[in-house]
Amino acid sequence: MTKELSTLEQTKKQIFSAEKAIKAVLPKNFDVNKFMATLWLEVQKNPELAKCDNLLEIAKDVASFGLIIGGAAHQAYLIPYNKKFKDGNNWKSKMIAQLIIGYKGYITKLEEAGYAIEVELVTKKEVEEGRFEEIRGSETKIMHRPIREGIRDRDNIALAYCIIKGNGSSPVISVLSKEEIEEMAKTDQYNTATKQKEKKLGNVWTQNQRLTDYGQMCIKTLIRNCVKKVNLRIANEMSAYEGEKEKEIIDITPISKTANLESMTFDNGKSLVEEPLTPAEIAEIEKGESKNDN
Repeated sequence: MTKELSTLEQTKKQIFSAEKAIKAVLPKNFDVNKFMATLWLEVQKNPELAKCDNLLEIAKDVASFGLIIGGAAHQAYLIPYNKKFKDGNNWKSKMIAQLIIGYKGYITKLEEAGYAIEVELVTKKEVEEGRFEEIRGSETKIMHRPIREGIRDRDNIALAYCIIKGNGSSPVISVLSKEEIEEMAKTDQYNTATKQKEKKLGNVWTQNQRLTDYGQMCIKTLIRNCVKKVNLRIANEMSAYEGEKEKEIIDITPISKTANLESMTFDNGKSLVEEPLTPAEIAEIEKGESKNDN
């Protein structure tokens, strides 16, 4: 316990000593005191973050985006991972912090750029009762009369749609089925049994049947797909933290391969064991998303 407290106190000192550097990259209208307070609060909630050598580096990146970490904003999350790597003939591990940009983070950046965005999940019941209709032609139109009841979970969701308007141009409308969204969200993950990479959904989509998170992840994947069509600058900035740091987006066409940070990625691609989210990490994300749903 004493060692843990010592680590936390040391991290607290490092965080607040970096206030000047973080303020330098924050947008001018952003309250640096609020940012520092939310950062320290996240570390207190999850002391494993104090063990991550790259915590301040990631925090500066969040600051440069002008996003709020954790809290009620749900714009960005810092998650500690035990990253395994091979050093010669030996396996070693180290704690690293990774930035997960929430769907509200994307919405925030779009709104700052002058766009208006509407995104919604559609349930199977709404489709069956004729409460949703997509009209394609010279002008795409969406009609949706939602039923505001129950959790829009994995079993009930049929599709999701996103409408982005801005800059005097025609609105960008995207409608994707649950199955199409899942295909976009699959990433290359190493299978220790077959020693091959396989495309599959990450832990945030599947672990412990996290039904509340599932709907939020559908929304996030859909928004990411739309952002590529309306603003490449935002898409490229965010892609650096969505598992594609080495692959800048070079066009605005939809792509079938869309990585997500919720799946742990490694550097050398050789015989790497993926670390699932810990119960504490799961509880923290579920707590935040559940509050948002309510």
